[in-house]
Amino acid sequence: MNVTFRDIDKHNLDAICELHLPDEQQRHLAPNVWSIAESHYHDEHRPRAIYRGEEPVGFIMWVHVSPTRTSIWRFMIAEPHQRQGIGRTALQLALRTLAADDAVREIEICYSPDNLPARQLYASVGFDEIGMDEDGVEMYALITLDR
Repeated sequence: MNVTFRDIDKHNLDAICELHLPDEQQRHLAPNVWSIAESHYHDEHRPRAIYRGEEPVGFIMWVHVSPTRTSIWRFMIAEPHQRQGIGRTALQLALRTLAADDAVREIEICYSPDNLPARQLYASVGFDEIGMDEDGVEMYALITLDR
């Protein structure tokens, strides 16, 4: 499967902002347009379009939260492209990309604990749950890289 990341620019901005989730998933994730806007004011945010071949199918954004930890803050695959293995492939690509940075020792992700498909996907690629955030809303999971 040919899944790649691309920068978001004037040529694909509208397409990425128009990607949508099923109604029952929308409460779990901020809209892509919000994340893209946020990234323009925070240098450490790295938004990327997820493509399958030449078609935009998703969005991911990671943030370097410390010199050794990177957190995946946003990850979505649009509704018509779900359940095709694209999410798993894109997540594995993100992990390889982040692990290629020798400074990164930990990769973190957070999600709603009642988002069972996300929870299962993240566990299946090696994330271990480490606990809830201080508000008790989101679960944090971590991969510690062997260096």
